[in-house]
Amino acid sequence: MLWNVVKRVQEHYGRRLKAQDPEAVGLLAAGARETNALSLVGARIREAVCLTSSPRMGAGIGDVWMTPIVLPSGDVRAIFSSSDGTVLSDFTVPAKWSPERGELSAEDVVRAFRQLNQS
Repeated sequence: MLWNVVKRVQEHYGRRLKAQDPEAVGLLAAGARETNALSLVGARIREAVCLTSSPRMGAGIGDVWMTPIVLPSGDVRAIFSSSDGTVLSDFTVPAKWSPERGELSAEDVVRAFRQLNQS
């Protein structure tokens, strides 16, 4: 829904959105893919971090942001995006311990990572 508003504003003004607020960037990243809708139910979106410029500085279209999202399972989805909300990449990191899996060994973490991120 948020993306529909963003697209309409961009079309109307003929300009691309460039968010600088970490919360706005995080919400745009989380909402960029419709496939995220069900997987993010009950998740907690944490503040996005601009990885390529100084904190609280203006962000450019070339900057890369990372939005961490804590899933109900305790796993963390990391979404990498640009300032305009374009998703560049994303993956899910398994928690060392979760109610579903219990405690994971180093080898189990690697297996869980591969399983969570297969396309």
